[in-house]
Amino acid sequence: MPLDDEYPQCVTFVVTERELSDGTRGPMAIGTAFLIGMPFDDGTDRSFTYAVTAGHIVSRPVMYSLRVNATSGVADIPIEQWFRHPTEDVAIAPVKLGDNLRYVLVHTNMFASDAVQPTPKLGDRVYFIGLLSFLRETRDEITPMVRSGTIGRLNQREVPVEWDNTLSRIKAHLIDCRSYGGFSGSPCFIQAQVSEFRDMSKEIPGGMIGNVLFDRTLLIGLISGHFDEKEKADVRGDESLEVRMRINSGVGLVTPVKFIREALHMEEVVSAREAVLAEIRKLEAGN
Repeated sequence: MPLDDEYPQCVTFVVTERELSDGTRGPMAIGTAFLIGMPFDDGTDRSFTYAVTAGHIVSRPVMYSLRVNATSGVADIPIEQWFRHPTEDVAIAPVKLGDNLRYVLVHTNMFASDAVQPTPKLGDRVYFIGLLSFLRETRDEITPMVRSGTIGRLNQREVPVEWDNTLSRIKAHLIDCRSYGGFSGSPCFIQAQVSEFRDMSKEIPGGMIGNVLFDRTLLIGLISGHFDEKEKADVRGDESLEVRMRINSGVGLVTPVKFIREALHMEEVVSAREAVLAEIRKLEAGN
């Protein structure tokens, strides 16, 4: 079942200053992030809003912004601080989004886990949504592209990745897909049919009682990259010269959603939430 039009609206682009094609420097989208909502747990429907991306995208000590759809055009929102997972490729940042922005949140009850059905299985189709970086119009506007693939391996340990000339080893789901650099940080979803017992007779006289099947979409993680292979290229003239080119292997890497949850519960992130809640309670008590 394809994703509906709401899901791309959770996607934003990570922006920083880079050299542009005309030789000047200016803001450029370099990767993907997405917006999640974490409930206050105070009996209301209020939630904290966070941007989530791959940690390696925001690893440099420079200023980053989020490019978000606005009611008119787009807006670049500066990010004060990214909180990076100590060992995995996840970074989160609290964000305040104004009423003039258009977005959708991926709420934490959409995180896949052993307690939330359906759980990911080998061969399941996945969908990920991100930045097609080599097309300028998609960088300057918020027009993410939806790609798809299938799960080939779950929770593979010791996956080698190279970021900024540094070799790391991560735990990741492996997916059969075609991916590109701008998709790092993209949300990755699964869809499956779930059987649930429902008693509609209390709401609708004569309503159905029994098991029903419905489709459910869950977040399984974020895109951290893909494997490249080095293939020998033919060189005309000097047969002694060997040139090897990077070729996309068709295997993508997904950092599991449990590490996003762990990042949300890091000590410094929890402390920041508690400070916000204390301030809100103080303001509400004064009214």
